[in-house]
Amino acid sequence: MRFSFRAACRRVPAILATAILASSAGAQEQSGPAFRPGALLTTDNTNYLMSVSSDKQAGIVIFDGLEKQLDGIGAPLFATRPFSISMPLEGAEKGVKIGVIFNGYIWRLKGTDISLITTVNGQTSFMDFAKFAPASGGVMGEECKQFGSEQALDVVRRKVDTKYSVAPKKPAIADTRVPNALAAENDGDFLHCILLDVRSASDLRINVVFALHRHNRDTSGYLNVTTISALVQSGTK
Repeated sequence: MRFSFRAACRRVPAILATAILASSAGAQEQSGPAFRPGALLTTDNTNYLMSVSSDKQAGIVIFDGLEKQLDGIGAPLFATRPFSISMPLEGAEKGVKIGVIFNGYIWRLKGTDISLITTVNGQTSFMDFAKFAPASGGVMGEECKQFGSEQALDVVRRKVDTKYSVAPKKPAIADTRVPNALAAENDGDFLHCILLDVRSASDLRINVVFALHRHNRDTSGYLNVTTISALVQSGTK
């Protein structure tokens, strides 16, 4: 999958404007947690861009080419892709809750298992896409329902169907399968969420692993992450 990275950069303010609806409508002077620009990718060589909202209550990282695919007779049966990134954060103390949202695309034929394993500041979660099969269109993980406010959940729902240029797009492999081939059990974008209880932190330390497994060489699978968004859900009092 490839999207226009330059066009995506131009649309970041619009994405963040939507995200801010879920964050605290604080005053211009912020005394609570705040995101800062300067995300650092500690592994991989994927292109990325981070932008922070004007009130510092939301941050988004856009990726270009953060994907993994298994297809073809010569491809292995197993594959993983790990990556790590940190998002600078200040003023985060005990009692702060931050929602972290992973948005991407999943395409999986029968006979392929694909999982997304995420750890944010020591809190680990797991998304097994087989549990959502058969599914076409948007898939939302159960964790997204843990978001405390209706505004935050509304942003999550709308982001599943986002029309922005950074929205996950169907990979080319999905349109090149021969007729009467195995049916796709997943074919659409996904949303995976973590509601993080922050005790004290100077950044969000995000570790992600793509795990793909084919039971035979006649099947295929693909996974990408296009954006990671973080929203301040509540601050210290």
